[in-house]
Order: sequence, then structure tokens, then C-alpha cells
Amino acid sequence: MMGERIILLRKENKLTQKQLAEELNISRESLAKYENETRTPSIEIIIKLSTYFKVTTDYLLGLTNVRRGLGKDIVFDNYINDCIHTYYKLINNIENKRKE
Repeated sequence: MMGERIILLRKENKLTQKQLAEELNISRESLAKYENETRTPSIEIIIKLSTYFKVTTDYLLGLTNVRRGLGKDIVFDNYINDCIHTYYKLINNIENKRKE
């Protein structure tokens, strides 16, 4: 589902894979794998995609068909995305400490 959403948004914005990959600072090959769903993007890339296309992470993940969040503007949506990003970083840190 996420790969389909990335393709849809990229084409709606008239971008090639190379152009979008450059915007995200990733390789075109990585983007192709995300679009083909042979590789899952990191939370950082999901947030970059969501911010770039001004859609929610839930939309990208296929959890909703609503592209925008409850926020009245992109600043609020970015705040929510930052909170999600921080949450996942904390979870990763906890998991890494458990492995030590």
C-alpha cells in the first residue's frame, strides 16, 4: 500500500524517481524499492515523504484515505510528525539497551 501511495504522490507532483530521491537525499534505487515494496523505508524517510507531500504518515502507511491530519496547517502536522519520530527513536533506544 505504501509503495502505491508514494508512486501516486510522485506522479501527481510530476516528479521522476530521480528527482524525488534527490529531494529525500536517497538513491533512486532505494526509492524504487520503496515503491515496489521490496524494502520498507525508515521512519525518517516516511516523515520526510509525509512532510514533502504534505500528507500524514497514516496516509502513507495506508491506515487512512485522508491525506491531511486534524491540524489546521502544516506546522501542526509537522509537530505531530516530530512527536511520532521522537517516540520511535525512544523505542529504538530502549530496544537497543535491552540487547546490551
